[in-house]
Amino acid sequence: AVTFHCHVGMPSGWSQEQQDFCCKHVSIGCKMEVPPEPNCELSATNDPMHWLPSKREWCCAKHQTGCLQVPSVGTAAGAACEGDPMAWDEAQKTYCCTSTGLGCTTAPPASSELYDCTIGFATWQDDWSRSHQDWCCTHHGRGCS
Repeated sequence: AVTFHCHVGMPSGWSQEQQDFCCKHVSIGCKMEVPPEPNCELSATNDPMHWLPSKREWCCAKHQTGCLQVPSVGTAAGAACEGDPMAWDEAQKTYCCTSTGLGCTTAPPASSELYDCTIGFATWQDDWSRSHQDWCCTHHGRGCS
């Protein structure tokens, strides 16, 4: 039986036979599946406002899509998101809604609605329960992952 030294050298320099052996016996040199690139094509069903921040950053850097425009009124979210949201342009509303939860266009919930999809929206990935995310995504297109 053929054996290999699996702790010597870099797996990228090994033969396929050595990679297979070391992967099977000591879990070194295994091929990792690379996840597919995120879909960065903008459409009604693929709105950057519903993307995770990591996807927005990746798509912005690699494809220049989904980039949040920081409004010219200030560079810090606090400074940019002051004043009356009704007077803000769409870019400022988008930026402030995503970064601070202010200026969002989703209406406050009617008394019959299960969740308020405006409160905590700036940190929904961390703070909302799975059922809260699912409900807001289904009913308001917010909190979709």
